[in-house]
Amino acid sequence: MKLLEDKETALAKWCLDTCLRYGAREARVTLSKSEENTVSVRDACVDKIYSSLERSLSLALYVDARYGRFSTNLLQTESLEAFIKEAVRSVSLLAPDECRHLPDAALQAESCPEGDGTDYLDENFYAVTQEDRMAAALSSGTLPYTEVGGCVILSVESEYTDGIYDEYIADTGGFEGRHTESLAKLDCSVTLQDQAGMRHEGYWWTAAKGYSALSADVLPSGDTSCAGTVSAEALSPAVSVGNAVLNEAVRRALRAVGPVGISGGKYRVVVEQSCASRLVSALIDALDGYSVHQRLSFLADALDCKVFSEHLTMYDRPFGPSLSGSRRYDAEGVSTKEAAIIENGVVKSFFVNTFISGKTGLPVSADSITRPCFEPFIWNCSQKEISLKDILSAVGSGLMVTGFNGGNVNPATGNFSFGVEGMIIENGVATSPVRGLLMTGNLISLFGKLLAVGSDTRSCSAWQIPSFAFDEVDINA
Repeated sequence: MKLLEDKETALAKWCLDTCLRYGAREARVTLSKSEENTVSVRDACVDKIYSSLERSLSLALYVDARYGRFSTNLLQTESLEAFIKEAVRSVSLLAPDECRHLPDAALQAESCPEGDGTDYLDENFYAVTQEDRMAAALSSGTLPYTEVGGCVILSVESEYTDGIYDEYIADTGGFEGRHTESLAKLDCSVTLQDQAGMRHEGYWWTAAKGYSALSADVLPSGDTSCAGTVSAEALSPAVSVGNAVLNEAVRRALRAVGPVGISGGKYRVVVEQSCASRLVSALIDALDGYSVHQRLSFLADALDCKVFSEHLTMYDRPFGPSLSGSRRYDAEGVSTKEAAIIENGVVKSFFVNTFISGKTGLPVSADSITRPCFEPFIWNCSQKEISLKDILSAVGSGLMVTGFNGGNVNPATGNFSFGVEGMIIENGVATSPVRGLLMTGNLISLFGKLLAVGSDTRSCSAWQIPSFAFDEVDINA
């Protein structure tokens, strides 16, 4: 099942020939087409229904060591020819740079014009009806009561979205690639008001490659506790999962009720899996080759150096059948490979495209991370399956961060300041909620004081980010 038709991929190849005819030395074309359907529900009523179909074509042009990138959604040959002619002329006016060229063909993935084999595609995508989508959205957006846990329910919002994406890439060096995937996502946001007039929000989501696959990996750490749990017959897998997503959103809102105050100081801090990507994304940004080249990364001089805890190991595991986010090649067609990015605290690799490689002398790798994965670790035992419950038990006392509220990271130094909310950890159990706290420090120091890395990742997420625990973190009340 493909969105792009043969005549459209043939048009992409025609564009490459036309680029050469008008004077480009090399060229790459990327043609993409996507379809998306969304149903939004607010307070048990369908609020919005919309669908979209998008198609675009982008060109990377290399003209006498000059480079430019252009895109259009006008895909008739007459308009494309004029577009390409003007694009080549525009690039010829730029300053030359000998680092601008296509990647070495030996670094590119094997051509796969019919598909890259990632198998993240729901073959029954078009069997899903609008009634199915509404039922799924309503199942995660309908509470049969107005109060829960002593709180008034102010609003419940949910959304079901599914879509299919098809991309074809080809260059004048002979590489062709095709990637097609689908996605179905169901989420819910609940707002409660407690007896003191304070508002509390809870959010949860799940995703899969299709409507019928929305059945696994809904709840974190197997925790199904929730006051006021909704029970309903499973009219379909998505409806059943919708109830579970709603229940988890309610549970997360309820656990924030009744916040208490704490004093500032240094704490053992657990960052829950649901929000830990905020820290991990800052690490990954610092490994970007462009940031390293521009000296905008606090890891610019860290290659092959031990800068983090010896227990921090992050891999890029970019390919596997039926895995969310799986890719065989990057935006240049360069082959993705499983590799240790940080190994035992040592920075092993940056994300370097062809241009940055020419500027820095660093070897070409994939231009960005595809599926980051972490080696589980806990300091007081050798087990490899580590749940959030295990981490809390090992930490004993401290603070569990359940959400970040603003803040920033200085990309050049790694210094950070985040507003956080969460729960106090007492005797290995998350107890009273806290909010309005400030977490400050430096990412190198933070990941240098690693106490635990969980194995509680969610299969529905492309980034396999677990829960983390750190020692001696500065918390300002």
